[in-house]
Amino acid sequence: MTRLQAHDLTEQLFSTWGRALVRYAYRLTGNCESAEDLTQEAFMALYSTLCEGVEIDVPRAWAMAVVCNQASKLRRQWVRHGEVLQPIEDLDQFPQPLHNDGFRLQSGDLPKFLAQLTRREKEAVQLRLCSLSYRDIAGRLGISAKTVSTLLGRARKRFERARAEI
Repeated sequence: MTRLQAHDLTEQLFSTWGRALVRYAYRLTGNCESAEDLTQEAFMALYSTLCEGVEIDVPRAWAMAVVCNQASKLRRQWVRHGEVLQPIEDLDQFPQPLHNDGFRLQSGDLPKFLAQLTRREKEAVQLRLCSLSYRDIAGRLGISAKTVSTLLGRARKRFERARAEI
């Protein structure tokens, strides 16, 4: 792939799901500036890899993996420097209401809802709330898209029961 093609593809991908990747990075770090930096690094790595001629089947999942790895390194650095970290599981820190696939949550509802899910359902919901497609979620979790659909369907049913109780 030429540099111009790599540039155009990277720019197109950034405009379509760059904000979702920032939200994902924020979810992993709890820090807006770090989330933006990690997203920029992921897109630069994507561009460089494409320029080298490497084919990436699912660029979104690939970029998410880069963000996840870099966020882990960053969190380890913060721990080494004595910073107190917000637990990754503390999901009520999303900066805005979330909605996707029938999940319409205010941030205060999210921890109550997620507490009712299995670990796999929780992972699938979190990735879906970051605007990932079923295929991208499947690639990220190493499962089939059909399994993603099943996990999200179960989570949706639990969510509907939980909302009825509120």
